[in-house]
Amino acid sequence: MSQGAECFTLGQLELLWQAWESDAPCRCGANLRDCPVYGPLLDGMFSPSASGGLTPAAMRRRGAAFLNSADQVADWGDVEARAQLRAEHEGFLHPLAALLDATSETSGARVLVETSGDPRVALALDLLEGGDLRVLNLLRDPRAVACSSYRRAGGLAATWRELRRWRRRQQRLEQWRHGLGARYMALRYEDFTARPRDTLANVLQWAGLQMPAGLFSGPDKAALATEGLHFAIPADTGCTATQNGQVAITPHESWRVPRNAALRGLAVVATWPGLRRHYPPNMRATIGLPRD
Repeated sequence: MSQGAECFTLGQLELLWQAWESDAPCRCGANLRDCPVYGPLLDGMFSPSASGGLTPAAMRRRGAAFLNSADQVADWGDVEARAQLRAEHEGFLHPLAALLDATSETSGARVLVETSGDPRVALALDLLEGGDLRVLNLLRDPRAVACSSYRRAGGLAATWRELRRWRRRQQRLEQWRHGLGARYMALRYEDFTARPRDTLANVLQWAGLQMPAGLFSGPDKAALATEGLHFAIPADTGCTATQNGQVAITPHESWRVPRNAALRGLAVVATWPGLRRHYPPNMRATIGLPRD
């Protein structure tokens, strides 16, 4: 989506304030303060003459306070609760809206893509005036998540926490999707890797976007390019350079080997009943996934 002329990728907004403080790298190759897009935008946002004393640390604190308040709201579609969130967190939402308006104007993009994966960030964006939020829930089989997390973190405790986050995220989105209606779409990683071009075409149609010209040279062959992208890469995220050029989109299936059976079992327990709801046994057999 980020390769389309109509889109500008924001990256993970909740990391932007820390990234500005540390002058983290931007995907364009410059550091954030020297980035031709974010440099002037954030410098203007935090300049003493324009911000009224707003600082990156203040935006971090206010953002954290909003996320905490969002956790306390049972129904994100409740009109009164939404109005209360807006009123209590105007100091966070107002400058965020101003930054997004300036980003859209500077980049010329009609669509801004935020990639954090945290539903609470999506709620903040939904509370801004004048926007048309679409929520794309990209999820992966939690048994694969367990194996990936265990490789990265190297411990069962960290893997358990990651799986519980998966469960909470899906529960929250399940509750919210009824209020979002047609503005919500769930996309399984396994469906995308099985039919990349056709699946992306459906997502773009839902989002009101066109397929970038020349993106696919076959059903599963895509030409990836990061030139012209601008989003922060904080040092502690573990994010590495994105691959460029022609790539074949294929699923990572090492989680299915017998030695990972215990981790798959852990995922079933930690995410119940989410696994069965999003990956029912008959569907898992149809696309070649194990039933356990």
